[in-house]
Amino acid sequence: RLTGVVQLRFIACGLNRAGLTEAAIDDIALETYDANLTAVPGDGTPQWSLQLLQSQPNPFRPGDGPTTLRFSMETQARARLAVYDISGRLVRTLADGAYTPGEHALTWDGKDAHGQQVSSGVYFYRLEAQGQSQSRSLVLVR
Repeated sequence: RLTGVVQLRFIACGLNRAGLTEAAIDDIALETYDANLTAVPGDGTPQWSLQLLQSQPNPFRPGDGPTTLRFSMETQARARLAVYDISGRLVRTLADGAYTPGEHALTWDGKDAHGQQVSSGVYFYRLEAQGQSQSRSLVLVR
C-alpha cells in the first residue's frame, strides 16, 4: 500500500559543451513494506541478528591507509562482504566464509579484485549472512 507520492526527476545536460548529451536510466525499483510488525516481540522494532556499521574513515583516501568495515553477528554463520561500484558491478569480495559470533573488522584498500586501483567515487558495501543483507555507502577520494 503506497501512502505517499514519489517523484523522480532526471536531467541530462552537457555543461559548457555544444552537442548532444546522452543519458540512460534503468534498474529503478521502489519497494514498500508494511510497517505493521505484529510478530516482533518487545517494542515492535525488528531485531537484526547481524549489524553492518559505517566504514571508518569515510570518505577515505587510499594513500592515507585503508578504510575499515565492521560487522557483528549473533551466531556462527557464513558471511559475504563485497564492495560494488555505483552501477552495481562487483568490485571486490572482501569476505566469503564462516564467521564466529561477535564483531569482525575487514579493510578495503581501494583496489579491485585484480589489484588495480579504482577511481574516486561512491561505492557500496553489502553484507549477506543468516538470510539477511545490509548495505552502506562509502566515498573514495584520490
